Amino acid sequence: MTEAFATLIASVNILYSSYHRRWLSSREILGLQGFPVLTKWSHNTPCCSFAVAMQASRASVNRMAGNAMHVTVCGVLWMYVLTQVPMDSHLAKILWQRFKRMANKNKRDAKRRRIT
Repeated sequence: MTEAFATLIASVNILYSSYHRRWLSSREILGLQGFPVLTKWSHNTPCCSFAVAMQASRASVNRMAGNAMHVTVCGVLWMYVLTQVPMDSHLAKILWQRFKRMANKNKRDAKRRRIT
C-alpha cells in the first residue's frame, strides 16, 4: 500500500508521516516536490541549491517547498511549450544562448565545489 501526502502549502512548516510515525525533514519534503536534493538522484552532480549544504532554516525551506510546483510538472509544461508553441527564431536564439550560459555556469560551480 502506498501513502499519499496532503498538498504542501507555504504556511505549513512541518509535515507528519503516519507511515513512518515521525515528522519529515526539510530534505524529505523537498523530495516530495521532486527536487533532486541528493546528488545520487542527479548523476552525482548537484543540480539545485538544495543539493548542497542548506543555510536556510527548516521553516524557511519548508515554506519554499510549499510555495513550489512539483518539478516534474514544471518539466512537462516546459516540454509542451518548447515543442508545441510556435516561437520567433530570434527569441529562440536568445533563449538558447541564455540556457547554454547558465549550463556552463552550473558546470563551473559544480567543479569549483568538488575542488574545495
